[in-house]
Amino acid sequence: MFSNIRKQRDRLVEFKRKFYVRYPKTYRMVRSIIIFLLVIDLLLWWNGVGHLIGSSPVCPGYIVGDMGGMLVKIPRGSIFLVERDRDAEQLKLIGDFGPTPKFSEKSKITSFAIYVHSKTGEIFMQRNSGQKPKNAYKFNDEWINVGVSSGIYYPSNHFLNRKVDSAYKHKLPVRMKQDIAGLESYQLWDPKHDGEGYIYTPEFLRSKDAFWRKDKFGNVQTYISCGTEGGSPRCEQLVDLYPKTKTVLDLAYSRHLLHQWQHIEKVSRQAILSMELKDISECHS
Repeated sequence: MFSNIRKQRDRLVEFKRKFYVRYPKTYRMVRSIIIFLLVIDLLLWWNGVGHLIGSSPVCPGYIVGDMGGMLVKIPRGSIFLVERDRDAEQLKLIGDFGPTPKFSEKSKITSFAIYVHSKTGEIFMQRNSGQKPKNAYKFNDEWINVGVSSGIYYPSNHFLNRKVDSAYKHKLPVRMKQDIAGLESYQLWDPKHDGEGYIYTPEFLRSKDAFWRKDKFGNVQTYISCGTEGGSPRCEQLVDLYPKTKTVLDLAYSRHLLHQWQHIEKVSRQAILSMELKDISECHS
């Protein structure tokens, strides 16, 4: 048996030698491709299975990580989407391959999404993967879809000021006759295609309205944009949690809840900030 193995090995060596002599350029190219594929395979393994070896959950039942400078533990059953800093880079470089690595207190959390009830502040917990709250995205929807962006996705402090500046520059906001309590209320108009004047365009975003709140220094603290078309138009409310954490909340909800915007902001803040983990030792207490 061993003699047969040696013979096969010798044949491969001889074939390799002859191939190199006859086609040296092709040989070097094939060798480079094989080495490249082996390196990619090693990177995929390390970003996937490699991070699972010797690793155990820091907080059983929770995802733990650094959210914009604040240590958090997020109930696993509440999450519809979660991404780490390293995962984001992996997606940019080589795609989403391999199993999702486990999180630790050193993980930089860049985004996740949960549902919070607009009245009670209850965080929706899924019984089955992908389950959504009752009436989600319908007119009588009482749930807030809370999207969280931090880390490499945090757009920097005072980005809401730039949001309003952009509206003035490109959308020519027109003040509504009556404001929502605590908010300045505007209609956003689009410029004509020929660049002359402004019109209320008939496309999907033609009736986009915007609302914002400024502090005594003129800095925007809350920015809301809402549609008016369709049976259940939606609003998007942006809230900056800085300086507590470099994190932005993107709150999506049915427009019929707009007058509750202050309470919506309050319960959403509380839901996210309640996930703060003062010290990793709390996981073992």
